[in-house]
Amino acid sequence: MKTNTIIFIIAAIVLLILLIYIVSKRRLKQKRLLIKWQSLMKLINNPKKWSDFAVQSDKLIIEVLKFKHYKGKSPGERIVSAQHIFTNNDDVWYCHKLASQIINDGLVVEDKQIVLRIIHSVRQSLIDLSLLKDEKKITHD
Repeated sequence: MKTNTIIFIIAAIVLLILLIYIVSKRRLKQKRLLIKWQSLMKLINNPKKWSDFAVQSDKLIIEVLKFKHYKGKSPGERIVSAQHIFTNNDDVWYCHKLASQIINDGLVVEDKQIVLRIIHSVRQSLIDLSLLKDEKKITHD
């Protein structure tokens, strides 16, 4: 076999291994983000944890935006760069501003309707960002 052919085969194998590594690393990160969402959902059972749930949910959305490579120096800039994909951009902003009020002003979430809005908004955002599947669109034949 010629030296050029051997070098080409080795380079192809190295590139294939690198590609497999990158894909598996992204899938692992995606799985970790899903586990975070599932852990956050456990907080809703305790009203004393609702404020923490709101803040952590906002952080999760920002982390997913980073994972999906939406540009921006701040969380707000990342939301702006992704706003075209959100089903309800106003709800994403509502959750982000609420989290900021909790962090900066000491706001305490005590209203179950607010928590339900956050759950719906974050869940829909994760669907919009292709992290969760939309069960409503799945047809059962």
